[in-house]
Amino acid sequence: MPQDTLQRAKEIYADTMEAWRETHRRMREDLLFGDPSEPQQWPQDVLDARRGRPCMTLDRTNQYRMQVVNEARKNKPGLNAMPVDSRGDVLVAQQLDGILRHIEYRSRAQIAYDWAVQGAADCGIGWVRVLPKVLDPETNQQEICIARVIDHLSIIIDGTEPDGSDAMNGFAETLIPRKQFEREFPKASKQSWEGDGDGSWVTQDGVLVCEYQYVVETRRNMLALAGPDGGEITLQEDDYW
Repeated sequence: MPQDTLQRAKEIYADTMEAWRETHRRMREDLLFGDPSEPQQWPQDVLDARRGRPCMTLDRTNQYRMQVVNEARKNKPGLNAMPVDSRGDVLVAQQLDGILRHIEYRSRAQIAYDWAVQGAADCGIGWVRVLPKVLDPETNQQEICIARVIDHLSIIIDGTEPDGSDAMNGFAETLIPRKQFEREFPKASKQSWEGDGDGSWVTQDGVLVCEYQYVVETRRNMLALAGPDGGEITLQEDDYW
């Protein structure tokens, strides 16, 4: 990554993480509160004040959480292509539906969907990633893969819209074992994001790898032409000439 892009990524990461700080704090509280194995529903200061006395926990939330999750599993979500205007071709949309079904089947996408719904029920947010998967490194043949995001707190994006539609930058963090890091990134040094050597990004458990995705906007001249059937055709200037 070029140095200017790296510096830009660091600045955006710091700003975005600060914007998500309160949301992540509440998400962690929700995950601990609704943990089915050991619900942590008493604040620490209350536990300290009641040291030596019983602190009963009656889990009243998981039945409603599982009601939401099981309803989503029964009515499984999926991808659909829809023609949205008069120029949309119904046949093309049907063909795209077939491609989307194939992608979901190959990716076992229902696992990713179920986990995302469970994350939304547990802490308010669940994520699904759409990634290119290399099939043949020699020819760089790739296919689209729908992947599960295990840690709901590992993804952050900028923007203000609830559905993330205005996001221009995103970060995905993954903690991988040291030996796996050395195999996948043999030329990379184990260095913290802040550049201070082994730090919060390099621990005994492994190395935190952060992917940076961003939107690049470009301007192009477009020409709107009258087609032979009276409809409007939009072409890029180079295609027109």
